[in-house]
Amino acid sequence: SQKWWTMPGKKGYEYSECSLCKTFESRPVDYSEFDVLIAQIPKHYDTYYSSATLALLKPILDNYKLALTQEQVDKNIEDFKNLMPRIEYAVTDVPVVYINSVGSIKLQDCSQGNTPKINAEIIVAYYDEEGNYHDYIDTNGEAKVRGNSTANPAKKPYNIYFSTNVDLFNMGKDNKYCLLANAIEPALMRNALVRLFNDTCGLDYACKYEFVDVYVDGSYRGSYLMSTPVDIEETRVDIDKETDAILEIEQSFAEGDFYIERSKHSPFFNLRFQIANGNDLNGVGYSTVFSTICQLEYAIVSGDYEEVQKFADIDSLVKYYVLAEYFKDVDFNWDSTRFYIEDGKLHGGPAWDYDRSAGHAAVTNYRGRYNNMTSTSNGFRCDSTTGEYVNSIGIGKPSENWINTLDNADWISSRDNHTWFTYLYHYSPEFMEVVSDYVFELKDEMTLMYADVVDDLGAVTKNAIDEIYYDDSIYASFARNNTIWSIPASTGEGWTFNSMNEAVDHLRTWLSDRHAWMINHYSGEQLATYCASLTDAKMLDPNYNAYAKDTASSLTFDENGNATYTLSVTVKNQALIGYIDQSLYSQVKKIFANNRSYATVVVNLIYNDEIASTYSDEDVLNATMDTVVKELGKTSNNKYAENTLVTFTVENGVVLTNVKINVASTSGANENQKLINELVKKYFNNANFYVYVEVEYYTSTTSTTPAAHYANGQAK
Repeated sequence: SQKWWTMPGKKGYEYSECSLCKTFESRPVDYSEFDVLIAQIPKHYDTYYSSATLALLKPILDNYKLALTQEQVDKNIEDFKNLMPRIEYAVTDVPVVYINSVGSIKLQDCSQGNTPKINAEIIVAYYDEEGNYHDYIDTNGEAKVRGNSTANPAKKPYNIYFSTNVDLFNMGKDNKYCLLANAIEPALMRNALVRLFNDTCGLDYACKYEFVDVYVDGSYRGSYLMSTPVDIEETRVDIDKETDAILEIEQSFAEGDFYIERSKHSPFFNLRFQIANGNDLNGVGYSTVFSTICQLEYAIVSGDYEEVQKFADIDSLVKYYVLAEYFKDVDFNWDSTRFYIEDGKLHGGPAWDYDRSAGHAAVTNYRGRYNNMTSTSNGFRCDSTTGEYVNSIGIGKPSENWINTLDNADWISSRDNHTWFTYLYHYSPEFMEVVSDYVFELKDEMTLMYADVVDDLGAVTKNAIDEIYYDDSIYASFARNNTIWSIPASTGEGWTFNSMNEAVDHLRTWLSDRHAWMINHYSGEQLATYCASLTDAKMLDPNYNAYAKDTASSLTFDENGNATYTLSVTVKNQALIGYIDQSLYSQVKKIFANNRSYATVVVNLIYNDEIASTYSDEDVLNATMDTVVKELGKTSNNKYAENTLVTFTVENGVVLTNVKINVASTSGANENQKLINELVKKYFNNANFYVYVEVEYYTSTTSTTPAAHYANGQAK
């Protein structure tokens, strides 16, 4: 019947008095289980735990500091165990990520992206749409500061690594997630918008994301974008780690050890790639990656579009092109630009690192280092809503004085890196036709970045900016962020924003204006007008045209929208007639052809106030057609030469060539048509004309259906 009690200052022991003999007894109190439970409470719990949890926990923690009897200790242990399943971390309007450094190195003291991982406790807490609380706690995680230039601001970006694969917010299981700080991005949403467009435009892989609040070592760090990384995983980029590869155009050696050697593996374009999965590639994989790039580059510079398609997924590259053209990211094709190779073919994406895009970049801060070049007159600056951009990065080789779309020669030689997109743009009109098609096909997806879309039935789809900014939870997260971080306005970007609303309005207006420019630019008449302006500028330059002061031009359209560009040049020396007209014609035609415009070109030479000579598409076409017919009459080019009929028609600037051949059998027809297709395209492409080639083989003179039919080298 003994009753035990404690004495002040005597923690760890309990005391009693015998009711019979009146003697005192003492014995130790076992705190070991209580110690273990208390040790599970994370650092900075007073910041991390919800107010409701703190109210329940406080009495237990207060008691832990006191001298207790064994009975009281056991009661507190029971209370703590009952509380454990009910512990909730403080959740704001958005999910919250808590990172606690474990060990002597503190994450909050790390400054650069090349610092090593540190041990960390990682907690992710959130409420689902039904209001149910969830958390994931990993006491054996890791964390590090990520990025290169993005690691410079005070608001650091992080990578977090869980000890096992986890699926957060239905992003798919993985152990690595990225926390993007958006420290230099005033609207805090450009990276989210690009990820969304990456997904809706139809690229196979897009990084998933969620807006979160982040605490590091007990300190609130602001609003972040949690993003899946660009890694090879079943839930990320689902390709074979051993035989396929993710490539990143990267200038810094800070992260990763596996790189493609410029001169050896990118012989024509001198590009430098990091291989993300270099540790996993086997011998076959390395060989496939290197040979794919080499063969693709050879096909691109050869102008062989059919060959290009063997080593590149055109649909993927075009969508990637449109995305980059729309958002005008300063890093594109210079740094943080991803591609992947799957089954020996290059694909574009996923898009990454777009905080300096969509107007948030000015020539004052990025001339030379990034893709912002010195010309401001033609809209090629990253912050401008006008001007072709992707194809203008690293245009041409410095040794070439070929026609380009800028009037600044320094711009051509300002980049050592020449890009695949540049050459595809200038030498593969088929590629740019697909680009033009996708600009119109993705019209709604582009519009939905900044404005609502109403379908034919009147249903309204809300635009992405409003979906993000006017979401109460995300808006509140942004507002908290801006209480500790100022809105970026003085980082050389050329804009000053007094409020978040101004930053978001600027982004919306920029995307709208950019989209309008692209829609206009990629339509036929707009493109012809654009090419005409380039031609006029060149023809008025005495370095190219000695008769610049005596030059006139006109651009007209027929009822079908077909363009005709006429250049008239007055000469004073009759001996020049028949020579100057062909030279000027060639220069003008090349400008239109390089910019994939189908305008008809006419050059008139004026002598004594009269047209003394005219050189036009018709002259070149007739001469080219005669040459093609003559060449197809040789058995070295066509083994069925004696049984061949060639016809030509011109529609919308494209030469439709039809070759009909009577044969005893179609044996050998496939190889023969390849020779024909190659020969016809060579002559017309050399004359800056686009050509479509059909070859039909008939085994009967009375048959109206060919036994074998090929279009542009492909069997129909």
